[in-house]
Amino acid sequence: MFRKCVFLSKISLVYTLGMTLICSITLPVVHAAENADSDLDQRHRLIESVESDGIGAVPDLSEAVSHQSEIVRNTAAHLLLRLGEDARDGFEAALNSPDVEVRRITIRGLAELDLVEEYWPMILLDDAPAIRRYVQIVLLEEQPLPEGERMDQLVRELAGIYMGAEENRRRHVVGMFASFDEMSPQARRVLIMATDDEVANIRQTAYEGILEHIERDWDEAADLLEKAANDVSSSIQDIGLELRWKLLEVEQVRMPEEGWRFKIDPDEVGEQKGWYDPDLDDSDWRDDVPIETSWQNYMDEIYHGAAWYRISIHVPELPDWDTAYLHFGGVDEEAWVWLNGEFVGEHAIGPSGWDKPFLLDVADIMVPGAENYVTVRAKNSAGGAGIWRPVRLRVLDTTILD
Repeated sequence: MFRKCVFLSKISLVYTLGMTLICSITLPVVHAAENADSDLDQRHRLIESVESDGIGAVPDLSEAVSHQSEIVRNTAAHLLLRLGEDARDGFEAALNSPDVEVRRITIRGLAELDLVEEYWPMILLDDAPAIRRYVQIVLLEEQPLPEGERMDQLVRELAGIYMGAEENRRRHVVGMFASFDEMSPQARRVLIMATDDEVANIRQTAYEGILEHIERDWDEAADLLEKAANDVSSSIQDIGLELRWKLLEVEQVRMPEEGWRFKIDPDEVGEQKGWYDPDLDDSDWRDDVPIETSWQNYMDEIYHGAAWYRISIHVPELPDWDTAYLHFGGVDEEAWVWLNGEFVGEHAIGPSGWDKPFLLDVADIMVPGAENYVTVRAKNSAGGAGIWRPVRLRVLDTTILD
């Protein structure tokens, strides 16, 4: 009898637990259905409110664009846009909605209402990738940024946001200015201001924007160059060097990848035999070894040692210049360089020099308006080899900084 009671008790326990589990599964479904009905009711109420109250429904719609239900949020955004210009008080709420789709619906609708210009600061500062792609690919094509005084006002508004913003918003503001196709004086001042930002990658973005738009007559140029050179970030120091080039450069001749004459020098007799002479007969040299790659890619077997490159380049007439450099992006590992038969310098610090850019002053040797002959002796002891990064002749007018 006792065992039978225990058995029945176990059955009751299992039944009770099973019913509890079923209820725990079923109840949320019931609640979800109830919530769905509630959301649909809320949607219908918004529609009825607009139909009966018109512009008087804007406060409810402004609140609903941040509702927990997607259908309510989207409905509210569409209804605001249906009300048109009179719903301006609700557009800002929609653009501040946490829902990216609500913001996208609103921006697209503002474009159709031709009201985008009033909301450019909020639109440009939206940091959602989907919104930014839409703005860049679609909106700016249909609704270009304003010009003249309105653009100045937009920049002032964005600058004001930058001044009082936390890090992510400052980064976004500076990134927006840096991406402008044209740089107004106001936008330029904001980027210059951002070069003092406490966050290194914000400073770097500002410098990159300045590099893209720098003009040779900027009064701020000398200060910017000095500031970049003294920055703790090596990336910004590198950008500062590029700023200097762009500010001062009057001509740049990039050496072609193809067209070089090439010859290995395993016995290292090339210098003694004058392989740097412009008049050298190099008809027996190879012509199928380009630069900006390793010479190993063109060898039947791996070769380590010395090898020579030769090419002639045309330098145009140059009206105003006072400095010229050969700029090597990288030679693996060492290099000795001649221009027009005259030795101009070397980069010979051993294996560690394989990825180090270097400059050689050729101002006293270069001949403008004529063919100039560049010869490079490279030497390698391991791995890749040769001139594996671009080579440029860079001509400057440094008097701008006087």
